[in-house]
Amino acid sequence: MAALVAELISKRLISVYIYQEYNSIYDLVLKLMQSKEDDPDIGKTLTMGYQNFLETSGTIGMRMDLSFVSLISKPISRISKYKLFLETLKKMTPIEDDQMAHRSIQDSIIQTEYCLMEVNRYGLQEKNMAKKLFESLVFPSNLLQFPVEYLGFPVLKGALYSAWVGKDSQIQCQLLGVFLFKTHLILANVVRPSRYEVKFLIPLSVSKIVESNDAHGGIHTNYEYCFKLVFEHKYQLFELLLLSTDSHESTVWREKLHIMTDFINGPYQFDYSSSKFNEEQGTHSSCIIPSPFRAFDTKLDKVMRPFITTTSTGSIRRHLHRRYLESDYSNIGASDNCYFCQVFPIDVELICDAVIDNALNYASNNYPKSPHKPPVIHLKDLDKSRIENQLEDIWSDELVSNGFLSRRAKSTPSRAHSRTKRSTAREFGQTTPKDEDLHAQLNKDTTKKRVSLMRKTSIVFGDALKSILAGSKY
Repeated sequence: MAALVAELISKRLISVYIYQEYNSIYDLVLKLMQSKEDDPDIGKTLTMGYQNFLETSGTIGMRMDLSFVSLISKPISRISKYKLFLETLKKMTPIEDDQMAHRSIQDSIIQTEYCLMEVNRYGLQEKNMAKKLFESLVFPSNLLQFPVEYLGFPVLKGALYSAWVGKDSQIQCQLLGVFLFKTHLILANVVRPSRYEVKFLIPLSVSKIVESNDAHGGIHTNYEYCFKLVFEHKYQLFELLLLSTDSHESTVWREKLHIMTDFINGPYQFDYSSSKFNEEQGTHSSCIIPSPFRAFDTKLDKVMRPFITTTSTGSIRRHLHRRYLESDYSNIGASDNCYFCQVFPIDVELICDAVIDNALNYASNNYPKSPHKPPVIHLKDLDKSRIENQLEDIWSDELVSNGFLSRRAKSTPSRAHSRTKRSTAREFGQTTPKDEDLHAQLNKDTTKKRVSLMRKTSIVFGDALKSILAGSKY
């Protein structure tokens, strides 16, 4: 019986990859808790947010397993206690009484020590990359309502071409660094390797993935490697076209965002319930968007409330509605109008050489200059290679594709060779000197488990953020 208990503890009770994820985020949460000394209100709000979340999550019989005191215990101490228990069990099972059971318990102790070592050495590289990212992100003044560390560790880090409808219905396009977190998506202008100026902060709880050639209007293109992200903000719906240069990169981004928007944070019904909640509770939306940024759709009775003075008849509403959609700005601000049911066709071309100055052009090499031709977005390898160089230290290995390696080989052969070596080493479970210094290299099986865990499990940290924002008014 003692041998069976020891085996169950070492093989079933200790889930290495869950402890690895738990341990990697523990220091980040601890740092936020320490902010209580500098700002008592933030610390109090964080504590109350976690407590509210834990009290309402899980079944009645399981809530005590996620107690606040339990969560702030150092993760590694749990496995150490298992080891001490097994050593005590070994002493109580002398080899003279039961040789097989004694050896079985000894094997379980060795297995537990191995698990302890794996948890200890994991996460240093992830922590260093997250620290660099947090230090490099530059948000617009006074727009971020909470410390950026609340977002947790990034799930995916790369770059995509992003297009949206701006001033005078012109399509704006820019190659941006894209950083996916469990609850938010950040898009930033990568000025230099240590400065990422944030243009978009999009809550994934009010977002969804839409095909770029759907029949509901808005930005429309038949380009294969792209999709649209639609999200709600202050009773308005916005759309952002995200374009990649190859199939692999597009598939990875689409799958990750689909998981985050439809399973972990959603799906959201787009009934303006989030905007209504923020309005009624007096809380702030965590969304950040550039200006000007035209909305795809809007809830007119909310956005146009200052301009509607009577409800006795519907004539004023109909008149304002028509002027709103027709972009008549005589009484309504230009930044408030939407383009509901309008279509903005776009052509996309891949450019292997730097032959065009702008990412967006209204004349293509394949078409004569004409105002009736749709704008053409040029995806240039040179620009993509430049931003890949700037994000080299934090670029996600999942986004390393043949196109990535080809661009790296053309731009900086030595760094491309280093990146290729790192990717190959991870694939075959080997280590490089850099990885050994960081003690962060995992074998292939553990990496797969972590990816699977991210898709199937909702980590406490991200969900508690909603409770924190909801309770910020207190």
